[in-house]
Amino acid sequence: MSAELIIVAAISLFFGFLFIFPEFFQLKISLSLVSGIFIGYFFISMLPEIENLSQISNQLNYARYAWVALGFVINYLVYMFIIKKIKNKSILKLKNLSKSKERNFNSEYDKIQKDEIQEQANRKIASFHFYSLFLYHLLIGIIGIPLLLENLFSGIIFFLIAYMISLSIHNLRSRLLIADLNIREIEVEESFREKVILSITPLIGVIISLILVILSGFYLDFRIVSILFSIVAGFMLYHIVFELMPEPEKLSGGLFFAGFLGFLIFIFLVNFLSLV
Repeated sequence: MSAELIIVAAISLFFGFLFIFPEFFQLKISLSLVSGIFIGYFFISMLPEIENLSQISNQLNYARYAWVALGFVINYLVYMFIIKKIKNKSILKLKNLSKSKERNFNSEYDKIQKDEIQEQANRKIASFHFYSLFLYHLLIGIIGIPLLLENLFSGIIFFLIAYMISLSIHNLRSRLLIADLNIREIEVEESFREKVILSITPLIGVIISLILVILSGFYLDFRIVSILFSIVAGFMLYHIVFELMPEPEKLSGGLFFAGFLGFLIFIFLVNFLSLV
């Protein structure tokens, strides 16, 4: 095993173990700040890295960002399908109640139907979050080693950004799901089993990637690496835009801009020092 792979494996395993802590120990972090940092990372580092990987793998021009869109769109469509299904059922119950002249509609809906719809929304959204985060964490672990082997600095930044997003997901606030029915998404406490699974998934991904790299004789298929990295970029963009970024009235413009500008200055200084 080469010295380079040993260093890469050590860094990847370190971050794999680091992902265990957000599931059990919550650390408060500003969502506005994280959103600004990610927007800077996405446009300044992630998209150029996708371009670079695509050129290495000779990927077609039109396909370079298609996988980013796919990762984003899949999450969005599944989420909206769940919300639409919940809303359609709630409207049907609303019509059934309105047909009953013997019931006081407002009190019946407020006390029973709304609570039932709220519980159903929480349960389905919690299930969606679990499976989405499971796949997201697994892909982070798998893609980490190839990124580190291709560019050590870019790989470390990728792990740090992914880790910040994972930390932030545990600070999710209540969010309006169905405006006209005033149904809100409430954070649901994950079971111990779900926490264990999500906490070790990045580490499992790292181990799978390490085994594949060794078995392949350290050969990296950059076409696959490019596709997986692009899909992860779509997942990240979805989680930031639709889950982590606060609503306009709650967004701290100062912290958001500070995060974006801070990352921009950081990348500029790193590139400048590398040329000195």
